Amino acid sequence: MMHHSTSPCSNNYTLTCGASQERRAAWAEFLNQWAWDWFGTFTFRGDFIHPESADKRFRVFVSKVNRALYGVRWYKKPGRAVRWARALETQKRGVVHYHALLGGVGLGELRRLTFMDTWAELAGWARIEPPRSSEAVRAYVSKYVVKDGEIDLGGPLARDGSPLLEFGQVVATPEPNGADQAEPGCPGGVVIPTLPGCSE
Repeated sequence: MMHHSTSPCSNNYTLTCGASQERRAAWAEFLNQWAWDWFGTFTFRGDFIHPESADKRFRVFVSKVNRALYGVRWYKKPGRAVRWARALETQKRGVVHYHALLGGVGLGELRRLTFMDTWAELAGWARIEPPRSSEAVRAYVSKYVVKDGEIDLGGPLARDGSPLLEFGQVVATPEPNGADQAEPGCPGGVVIPTLPGCSE
C-alpha cells in the first residue's frame, strides 16, 4: 500500500504494510516502467539521525542534482526533475540509511563522484553506480519489500507523457490481485492521502 505525502510540492508516496512474493513481483514490474540511471547507497554520520532529518538531507541532495541538470529554477519546469525510489533500512548500529534508484533526462551524464562528494558534505558516505540491468532493479525491490521495508517514490513519475502520480489522485498501485485480502484495513490498488489501519 502507498500513502501520499501531505506536502503539495513533493509527489511523494510511501509503501507501507506487509510484503509477499506477489507484491515483490508487482513492485518490480511497477518500477521497471521507468529508466533508472543511478543506484545509490546513502549513509549518515554519527550514532543517530532522526528520520525527518534524514529525509530532508536526501531532498536537499536531490535538489542539488536537479540544479545541476536543469538549472536554478528547475522546480518551475514541469516534469524536469529527477524521479526516485528510495528504500529505508536500519544498519546494525541502529542508524538509518537509504538505498535509492534515481532517473532523469541527462542524469547518466553527470559525474557520479561529484555527487558522492556532495552527499559527503551533506550527510555521510555515498556510493552511486548505474544499475546493471532491470534484473538488478528487481533484486533491489525484492530485498527491501520482503523485509516489510519502506519504499518512497518522488519526482515526476509519468507514463506516455502524462503524470502518473499527482497530489490527492487515486491511481493503481503495484498490488497483485487479491493482495488486499491478506491485510484487513489496507486495501490494495489505490493511493489515498490518509488511510486508517496502515502504519505511517
